[in-house]
Amino acid sequence: MNITVIDKTANKTVFTKAKEALGFFRRLCGLMFRKTMPPEEALIFYRAPSIHTFFMRFDIDIIFLNENKQVMKIYGNLKPNRMIYCSNSYYTIECLGGSTSLKGIEAGHYIELVKENPVKQES
Repeated sequence: MNITVIDKTANKTVFTKAKEALGFFRRLCGLMFRKTMPPEEALIFYRAPSIHTFFMRFDIDIIFLNENKQVMKIYGNLKPNRMIYCSNSYYTIECLGGSTSLKGIEAGHYIELVKENPVKQES
């Protein structure tokens, strides 16, 4: 299921193909071993105050949000083989390195996560 990520403060869509990292294996692997990531994609973690970039092949940006989906902290162009932490974060978004500055996402902004509604087929 795709999730659209909207910067409510700037009133613009920032990612159109975000996915949730649900389950132990998906949360553990995240973006590991991928060669790159399209700029419209992001990966969303719930209750993940620490993120690692071990075994990643490209730089990523990390956006930490509180329970109200307000941006608490942004780590831009985080290199592979690093580990970061942001206490009290509730949502964590991983995206392609440089995306947050290109899209104008800043600390203090409010984010909305809009889940795609599955299409119901009539029988």
